[in-house]
Amino acid sequence: MKVLICGQYGIICNELIQRLKKESHEIFVITGSETRINEKKVRGVLQEYKFSFQSKGIETILRNVNCDVMIILGICDIGYARKRDDVSRSTYVGDMTNLLNEAKKVGIKRVIYCSSIGVYGESSMEPISIESALMPETNDMHMFAQVEAVFRQENSDEFHITIIHFPEVYGDRNPNSMDICTRLLEGCYHDKKVMIMKEKEHRVLYAKDAVDALMRIFQDSEMERHYIVPGSIYTEEEILEEVKRLLPEDIICMDEESSDNQGIAPIKDISKKPISYYIKYGLREGLLATSKVLQEDDFEQEEKKDTNVFRKILVPILENIGLFLITHWIVSLLNGTVLEKSIDFYLIYIVLIAITYGNLHGLFAIALSAIAKIASVFPEAVIVFSNYEIYLDILQMLIIGVAVGYMRDWYYREKADLIDEKKYYESELIDITRIYDSNQSVKNMYEKRIISYQNSFAKVYDIAKRLDFWEPQKVIFEGVDVIKELMEIQDVAIYIGNKKSKYFRLAAFSSKKAVTMGKSICIDPSLKMYQSLQQREVYRSHSIGEEEPAYVSGVYNLDKELIAVIMIWTNDLTKINLYQANLLALVVRLVEDSMIRATAYLENLSNQYFENSRIMYPDAFNKMYDIYKDGKSQGKMDYVLLKMISRKSFLTKEEEMDYYHLLESLVRETDFLGKVEDTIYILLANSNTEDAKFVRERFKRNQLEFDIVD
Repeated sequence: MKVLICGQYGIICNELIQRLKKESHEIFVITGSETRINEKKVRGVLQEYKFSFQSKGIETILRNVNCDVMIILGICDIGYARKRDDVSRSTYVGDMTNLLNEAKKVGIKRVIYCSSIGVYGESSMEPISIESALMPETNDMHMFAQVEAVFRQENSDEFHITIIHFPEVYGDRNPNSMDICTRLLEGCYHDKKVMIMKEKEHRVLYAKDAVDALMRIFQDSEMERHYIVPGSIYTEEEILEEVKRLLPEDIICMDEESSDNQGIAPIKDISKKPISYYIKYGLREGLLATSKVLQEDDFEQEEKKDTNVFRKILVPILENIGLFLITHWIVSLLNGTVLEKSIDFYLIYIVLIAITYGNLHGLFAIALSAIAKIASVFPEAVIVFSNYEIYLDILQMLIIGVAVGYMRDWYYREKADLIDEKKYYESELIDITRIYDSNQSVKNMYEKRIISYQNSFAKVYDIAKRLDFWEPQKVIFEGVDVIKELMEIQDVAIYIGNKKSKYFRLAAFSSKKAVTMGKSICIDPSLKMYQSLQQREVYRSHSIGEEEPAYVSGVYNLDKELIAVIMIWTNDLTKINLYQANLLALVVRLVEDSMIRATAYLENLSNQYFENSRIMYPDAFNKMYDIYKDGKSQGKMDYVLLKMISRKSFLTKEEEMDYYHLLESLVRETDFLGKVEDTIYILLANSNTEDAKFVRERFKRNQLEFDIVD
């Protein structure tokens, strides 16, 4: 099986590669970074790609690899723990979105994404399960929640995405890690000072145990969509005590003031197939292994530093002296021969040293050679001072050696400057490439919005104004299609109200998700978007989840009264921006006249009652029934029609009115009652057969018999 791992090398990535290698899988790695990383390529990786996850080459890589499973390390990727700021968070969301879109485009069937339990929020004492709403409490968790929301939206039978929620995974040598264990170990090992909140609890899991859980999920051919790996719960004080046992040194511990700590929320396992793994590394064993990694890392750095000093200083000196001794031995061996007089071996030695190590070592070689030449005639002191040939030889060696050394140093300085300049331009090229990609996407977006006929303002106006030609009773249903087409969003709901009630009933919807707010809403100060509706502004949601709409806008009549509410749901990050909010405001203003006409028609129709009752006249009720029937046929409305089984005879007009009032008290304000040919009908708006059962039981308790007609 071909497995593609997306993330930088670390203990989790390396351990995962080793486990996959043992099972003879073909392993490919995308590091997610275009810059060089100190980590070396792990044995067992068939091909490594050093590309950013936002690179245009990702699609080509995914097509060439053609993997069976793509594992995105996510929370377990040390690359995103090294830089924890707002820029890296926004970059991470863009990286993951691009990676997911490209994977879907090339036809990858299975994706595993490593997320965090923290996206559910752990301060509440409500049990956490895979069905809990995402409630991130920190900026980091909000980042992972944004990505997870995108992954959940793209999940389908053809594109199976498994999200694994890990606790705080520790064990990597990363000082910026988000887990409490590494933070305390680093503080105790290097700073000898830590700050803790004694009673604060953490869920922790050693890296190799996390890989074990990941492998068990990977090996399951029938993976579920979501898993929670609970880990073990410890307080910061308990973790610090274990750290102190491993590092018996004087450690300054400061208590951080905290609010009343009630622990963290329990986990409720509702998985159909729980993960069959057990924790092999307890807290003590995990901390011990982590501390060894930290100590080995420091030792390697010190050893590397010592090695660099030895290599840069001692090795050239030893090589210089060694080559001089060899040269001196050759000269002594050839002393008095023709070869010795015709070739200056000391000059050759000086040139070699100057070319190899530069001017400083060349001067040292000149000094050794000069001493050797003087020493060769030293017994004849008078000859030394009178023989000018020795001075010429020394001067020749000095001039040539200094010239060669200077040329060598100048060349290497130029080369180093060029290398630095190259690195600078490479970094600038990366930045320019990213800016270009960003500008290109913006350019394409605005071309699509302004130049393209599909999204031009002329087209927006043309589509919106087509509602003016529809009959009033059909405007609401067609309005859903207009908003879907112009906003390019599939989940739309329209609520309409009347002057007699503050409740707005669901008049049309485009999907099941668009019914999330319920079959009716109460427009009062308790509603989250109430203030925006009162100020006639478009409400934009700032939370992740399916319960709250992304955009809410009101429709107002000529008296500036709210007559309808339009709600839109989307988790597509490309659709959550100021442009979309402004586009919705424009669309609502364009369809406002048609909506006013439609709501006025429906309100007028629903107010055609028999005197002192809510029983509609036959013609009015039949028209309302036709509207709902048409809406149900388009999949934009649900209803159930009930018919009175037996006609009750009334002795007086008062008894008949009492009967009508009883019926009215047993149905909602948003339901419709009508009298057609002396038979009472009830139209249960936004209801299904299951809902109708409860209504019929309520009628039976009051000795009233109604049957389902439609």
